[in-house]
Amino acid sequence: MMERLDRSWDLFQKSLHVMRREPKLLVFPALSFLATLSLLALIWMGMTPESLRAMGSAMNGDASGIEEWWMLPAYFVLYLATMTVANFCGAAYYREIMRGLAGMPVSVSGGFFYAASRFKAILLWSLLAATVGLILALIERRVGIVGRIILKIVGMAWAVVTVFAVPVLVTNHSLDNPIEVLKRSAGTIRKTWGEALIGYVGMNILTGVATFLMIVLAIVLFLSLGGTGVGGVLLALLFFAYLAFLYVVAVCNRIYIAAMYRYANGQSTDAFDNSDFVGAFQAKPPLWNR
Repeated sequence: MMERLDRSWDLFQKSLHVMRREPKLLVFPALSFLATLSLLALIWMGMTPESLRAMGSAMNGDASGIEEWWMLPAYFVLYLATMTVANFCGAAYYREIMRGLAGMPVSVSGGFFYAASRFKAILLWSLLAATVGLILALIERRVGIVGRIILKIVGMAWAVVTVFAVPVLVTNHSLDNPIEVLKRSAGTIRKTWGEALIGYVGMNILTGVATFLMIVLAIVLFLSLGGTGVGGVLLALLFFAYLAFLYVVAVCNRIYIAAMYRYANGQSTDAFDNSDFVGAFQAKPPLWNR
């Protein structure tokens, strides 16, 4: 286990190297956040106070006086719109990560122009993902605690199976069928027998350790400096440093996933050696045959 985590740390450092070499990759998450926030703000401003109260009541589980058949399409349209924006930005992002990994220059505008050329495929994939997400959410509202736990596991499995969906869209220029996108994403996962995500999990562990250390340091600062102005400034700086760290880890996660996808599909990268992925991509027999 420690060997795998060491490999994850090494892959994180190499992802960080790619990010430093191509600093424009840092722009995409911010643009994605701003685009999603702007969309939600436009939707919010376009709704009447009555519809806002109705949607708030429905989200809290109180459907009294609300026609559920009317609310479901509204939820779905909102969900689909936000997911389409996120996947559109994700496609632009992954396209430029792929270029960066191939040693080509990164362009923010180039990424979004490419995403625009793949809008049909992005919309169809978002439609499938939004449908699955809404179905799981509706079922979760109607089952007990055991059912909710099962649905959480199903949701996690869906997240794993679809982790390569956007890279599939980016690298297969004529592929529009969302079912085929899902199959190819799942096929990449099956090649790895789950080990391909060890670096992804390792980075999440790194985030957890950083969060723990941040909390401990914040407590120490609070206890030692109390409510002084210096203490407040240091706590604020610590908080912003933590947010910056999470931002960098999120970028490195995307780079790592893109690098895994390229390797799994026989594409080399100039930032990673084949030996970086050999252990993660070795085909293994099922446990019962070992």
